[in-house]
Amino acid sequence: MKERGSRYGDIHVCFDRIAKIASVMLNKEVTKYDVAMIHIATKMGRIVENPKHCDSFIDLVNYGAIAAEFATVSSNVESTEDDIAQMARKLAPIPKREEKSREENTSTSSIGELISNALGKN
Repeated sequence: MKERGSRYGDIHVCFDRIAKIASVMLNKEVTKYDVAMIHIATKMGRIVENPKHCDSFIDLVNYGAIAAEFATVSSNVESTEDDIAQMARKLAPIPKREEKSREENTSTSSIGELISNALGKN
């Protein structure tokens, strides 16, 4: 994060700037929290394409930390989180599983598989 700060400046200033630009482009208010969440979505999309690129996972964790920091100061977080949860349920609904005996080997889908399926990349 320190390297990022020396390269791009303070995260609050940088993400505020990005939010202002996005607000003008989209003709609607975009917060720095929204920007962080979009960066998370971008990284998740890239991970689906190339799950062996470890840098994307590191970036994902960092953007998650940034979003968490902004969430404590954003007044629009609750509705944004509800919107994200609703979108996630549409994109990757949790399948109902039939009761199986404990001896049976059940496999679970990875988040990458769930996202790939939601995006039609199966």
